[in-house]
Order: sequence, then structure tokens, then C-alpha cells
Amino acid sequence: MSKPHIIMCADGHYHRAVYGIEPYIADYPEQALLACIVQGWCPKCTANRKDLDGSTDASPCTHEHTRLLMEHFQSHILWQEYEIIDDILPFTADFPRENIHELIAPDIHHQIIKGTFTWVKTYLKLVHGDAEAKKTMADIDHCIAAVPSFLGLRHFPQGRRFKQWTGDDSKALMKAPTYYSNLLQVFLPAIAGYVPSKMVQAISAFMEFCYIVHQPTLDEADLDALDTALETFERKQTIFEETGVHPACISIPWIHSLQHYHHMIQLFCAPDGLFT
Repeated sequence: MSKPHIIMCADGHYHRAVYGIEPYIADYPEQALLACIVQGWCPKCTANRKDLDGSTDASPCTHEHTRLLMEHFQSHILWQEYEIIDDILPFTADFPRENIHELIAPDIHHQIIKGTFTWVKTYLKLVHGDAEAKKTMADIDHCIAAVPSFLGLRHFPQGRRFKQWTGDDSKALMKAPTYYSNLLQVFLPAIAGYVPSKMVQAISAFMEFCYIVHQPTLDEADLDALDTALETFERKQTIFEETGVHPACISIPWIHSLQHYHHMIQLFCAPDGLFT
């Protein structure tokens, strides 16, 4: 990873190439394991776990910073105040130029999108109870199934079985990016009227964010639109706290990870719908 190798490139010429590690897409538990951090903290920056999105002085995590803290603080301080598990360094700590904190990328399909669908299901159960929530989710299925055929839009004649959504169902949902993208197009109008309008607006902004990230190429205008969608989602997502879907006192790492997408795209280009 430090000695150049001579290879023939696509232009037919030979060049010296130094290999490195590409971005590592993983769900949150694996991210925490790779970064050697305490669960609940961000694997990419130093934002405090008690207020991940409100930490204005957060900086990128680096191996140098981790080593410096290990030299000056005891294990319990490292754990409680700095997210660090003492005496363990990430596997990239001795690699030239590599930093796992920079390379880690969220899994937008399994981790982020699935989490948003789950919020809708949780809200319906809180408001209506399990029995009525199942009926409501069945109605949402019927709405999805009733969407007429249209050029470029996939039809879901059986709905998406939200009333019986299990781990296996969510895996089936994520089998292909195009499958998911088509479902998103019919999901938003299907839930309108069943959840508060502010929740629909929050999910709409979130979907806009996902659509932009899903593109094969992105320019500066797209990144500006990405920031706008994220700002809107962050304003509207308070509805999930107001309705008790998740407590206001809890910071959620997968939501916080959305803030890192802009910089990661600048570093590594468009993710183009990649997921694990």
C-alpha cells in the first residue's frame, strides 16, 4: 500500500498505481466494531452521543487523535467521554494514508431507509394499538396495490405486506435498489391521511434525500439539493419525538450519519445506490 505497481490502465498506457482501501459500507453495529468505539457514538466524528446532531464543535475522528487521548486519559474517561475503547485501535491504524473513520459509509437501504419505514409502523401501533395498526397497514397495502400501471413505475399488485413486516420481509424489500425506488414512489401517497401531515412532510424530505443519493452522478447543484432536503427533514422529524415514536432525549446514530453524506460524496463520488 506504499510501493507503486506498474499496471496498464484503460487508456492503454502503463502507470504507477498505489492501492488503497475503498469506502466500507456497513450497518451501525459493524461500524462501531470496525471503528472500535462505544455503541451510540458516531464512528466518523467526535459528536457527543447525548446530542449527536447538536454538537457544533465535532471534528473528524483520526487515529492520531485516538492515540493522543489514550496517552492522557484513563479507560473509564475514554469510554464515557470520548467513545473510545481503551487498548484497541482500528485495523487501519498502521496502514499508510488509511483511516477507517473516514472510509466508513452508512448502509442507506438496510440501516437508514428501513429505520424510517419502521417509524411509521411504530406510530400506528402507538396511536391505534396492535390490532388497529394491522388493519391500517393492510389499508396502506391496498392503496399501494391499487396504483394504476404507468410507464417507468413498477406495480405492486399484492401491496408490500406492511401489516406482516418482519426481518425477512424487509430483506426482500431491499433486494434491488430499483425495486425499492419504485416502492417509495407509491408509499408516500399511500400513508397520507393515516399519519400526521408533518410526518408525511418529514418522510417526503427524507425520500428526496435518498433519491438524490441514489443517482449515478452528482454535481454541486445536486449536493445543494441534498443539503436542502436534509435541513427540511431535520426540521420536520421532530414529529417523531412529539408523537412518542422515539424519545427526544435519544440521539440516533443512523439519523446523524446523514450529515456526513455531502462530504463523503465529495471524497469518494456518488454511492449510486450501493448497499450491503
